[in-house]
Amino acid sequence: MIAILSFNRCPPEQALIEKGCRWETAARSDEELRFLPISQEEELSPFYEEDRVLDLIYFEIKDASDVERLKLLRKKEPQALLALLTSADISPVLYLRPGIAPAMLLLRPFGADGFNDSNSELFDAYFSDKAADKEDCFVLKTREDMTRF
Repeated sequence: MIAILSFNRCPPEQALIEKGCRWETAARSDEELRFLPISQEEELSPFYEEDRVLDLIYFEIKDASDVERLKLLRKKEPQALLALLTSADISPVLYLRPGIAPAMLLLRPFGADGFNDSNSELFDAYFSDKAADKEDCFVLKTREDMTRF
């Protein structure tokens, strides 16, 4: 199972991200996709406390408080590939830090073509890392899921 969290307050962008993730997952694997769309800051709090494993994170940054939320999430999910969504108005000094370590940066406004190209590269990185890990792992398959140890 591939678990993706997307924190974005813009519904059209959220729909574009979900569609792109579903397409990339279907094109590259037979794994199930669990896409977790979040549009409110309050909805993030369970992710700071619960034991979940996320593979990819799409995170919108509008101000310094979003950066603090992201830092909390990255402490729980340091292994997840991170795609930041922000505008040119936000200083990169806020989010280009070792504790955050984004794999991809999308500057607004972005269209479907720009997103799809960048998203494809992000999924290339995700699946290449996963293929490298596959050789040294034990696989447990159930009806609903496949877990690698």
